[in-house]
Amino acid sequence: MMSSMLTRVTFAVLLLLPSVVLAQGADHRVVTRIPNYIGLKIVDEAGDIALGAAVVFDYESDPEAYVAAIEGSGRLSPTNAVDFADVQVAVRGGSWRVFVGAFPLSYVGDHAGAGIQLADIRVEQGAVSGLTPTAITHRPGGSMSAAWNMSNSWRRIARDTGSTGGWRSLGFNGLDYVLTVQGDEDPGRYTTVVFYLLTNP
Repeated sequence: MMSSMLTRVTFAVLLLLPSVVLAQGADHRVVTRIPNYIGLKIVDEAGDIALGAAVVFDYESDPEAYVAAIEGSGRLSPTNAVDFADVQVAVRGGSWRVFVGAFPLSYVGDHAGAGIQLADIRVEQGAVSGLTPTAITHRPGGSMSAAWNMSNSWRRIARDTGSTGGWRSLGFNGLDYVLTVQGDEDPGRYTTVVFYLLTNP
């Protein structure tokens, strides 16, 4: 009989415990601040950042094509676009602009280095590559130049407002470069460095 009573008491205590336990809680805020972000990159064929991108007009190895150009349209296409598949921007917030500029041409050769000027190097957006400027949303104020010549001063080639929604193309690559020749160019090697600059004024 005693054993039966003890069992009942234990059972009663277990039933009472849930009604005496108190719940406790706490809360806190989570604050996240996302900055305005801008980025510009030249990418290779795999979509990776291109560290050695170059546009090459090597007509020393193909003089017949050079002669045909000076007797015809005067336009030469690149013989090679090394690791230069696209120029892309990513913008999160605000208005933005893309500028292009270049160092003055340097010359290595046996002559004075006359005949080629920076302005003889031109980009015609998407003309050969077929790329389109997906970064430009064409909201009021958004625009992309169809073509531009190189200069040692900054020139605006694109502008827009708002987010690009990730990395988007400016619509050109190394194959869209063109070199204009007249036939009076001194033989040798001409080199410049071209810069693309993205600003968020």
